[in-house]
Amino acid sequence: MIDDILDIDNRINHKGFYGTICYSSEDDILYGRIVDVKASVSYHGDTLEEVKTAFIEAVEDLINYCEENGYDPHLGYDTTKAQAI
Repeated sequence: MIDDILDIDNRINHKGFYGTICYSSEDDILYGRIVDVKASVSYHGDTLEEVKTAFIEAVEDLINYCEENGYDPHLGYDTTKAQAI
């Protein structure tokens, strides 16, 4: 159910990171991005469950990448110096 994954502001949350969920009628997919971090991290899925899983994986990837490279995951990283994750 959608209310199980969205907070009061219609954002998805995992480990203190928030993301959006939008629908593209042109592509017939759900997509979003992690908000309030320097990095541009997006995710997508065909169903709510898939986009929720993709968001969680994106957050975990961001955390792991930042920890391995000495960045604060809540601030992200300098995208001019880092490779895409």
